[in-house]
Amino acid sequence: MIIELGNGKSINFRQLQAADAEALFNYFQNLSSESRSRFGPHAFDRDSVFTICNNPTPGLKRYISIDVSDECFVAYMLIQYGMIEGDAKRYASRNHFFDVATTVTFAPSVADDWQSRGLGTQLNNYIEKELIKTGIKTIVLWGGVQATNEKAIHFYKKNGYVYIDSFYYDGNNNYDIGSFFTPKPATNFAYKDYTVNSYCNANLSFNWKCAGQSGQAELRVWLVPTTFVPVAGTAITAG
Repeated sequence: MIIELGNGKSINFRQLQAADAEALFNYFQNLSSESRSRFGPHAFDRDSVFTICNNPTPGLKRYISIDVSDECFVAYMLIQYGMIEGDAKRYASRNHFFDVATTVTFAPSVADDWQSRGLGTQLNNYIEKELIKTGIKTIVLWGGVQATNEKAIHFYKKNGYVYIDSFYYDGNNNYDIGSFFTPKPATNFAYKDYTVNSYCNANLSFNWKCAGQSGQAELRVWLVPTTFVPVAGTAITAG
């Protein structure tokens, strides 16, 4: 697929092939040390790269983006169907579970000179559209994102990803971030009874934490008599 960028550049986006091994190795060598430190799915040495290109992994798709003008690789992205073992265990420890049939794990990498130029957003939008066509509803980041990686966090937020939770690994604080498609409408309740004297002024406060989807999830607080029994799936209305 050819993607046209706003700067007039054309990008060829396709799946990785065995013949790409040398070019992919050069792509990794040209990444800055910081960019390499932010990408964790595999090593960058020649043997590892050639093994990756010549031995496809079931359930894992690898994509590369090529600058049509000079045939240089400018991005490399992995999509694992389901969740990798480490991520699955970490989420499960927090009682976060996703349907493996409708979930993918995403690991993107963009060449330093091409970051913040619109390429990542275009590729992300294309990938999401293709995944939705196949019934995918959830994308989680491969190994999360380092809390110090402000550029990446800004990118994900801009593209609709939401914070799920934080975790500490390998000396770094990290965030689990995900993107959720076609959310199913749901109305759920949590309530507590209070005895209130007619002559008192009551101030109610509480702490709330959740991983709702931006623009989709909302929290509403209602004051109702104890004779009212909320029904899951039925929204409360005034009156």
